[in-house]
Amino acid sequence: MTSADQRLYDEKHARSALHRSEAYLAEAQRLSRTGSFGWNVSSGEIYWSEETYKIFEFDRAVKPTLELVFQRIHPDDSSRVRAFLGQARICGRRDGRHRSKAGGTDASGERGILSGSAEAQPHGQLGMGPCYG
Repeated sequence: MTSADQRLYDEKHARSALHRSEAYLAEAQRLSRTGSFGWNVSSGEIYWSEETYKIFEFDRAVKPTLELVFQRIHPDDSSRVRAFLGQARICGRRDGRHRSKAGGTDASGERGILSGSAEAQPHGQLGMGPCYG
């Protein structure tokens, strides 16, 4: 096998492993009713997993925005989450939680972790929900 053939073979298997991993994650989120999200602080772009759309009760065609997130955050947590996001724009790693009011219940919640570069410049937030406790 030539080095080019080996590279193609390795890329094919890496793609296959990635697709399998994504499918396992999606199924685990569906079974546990746990979604995940990503937020690029500098661009404002937000990514929601399929299950996050279901948890927040939005159609998959809807583009995620912070405004939509705040429609689903429990009113008692709104000011704390806004402060967390404000800190997220200027600080390094942070950890925060809030409850969701989606699905007619206040029992679910989310947890977000902000990650930054070595210079403590935030570049994104990842999270999962619901979390309890």
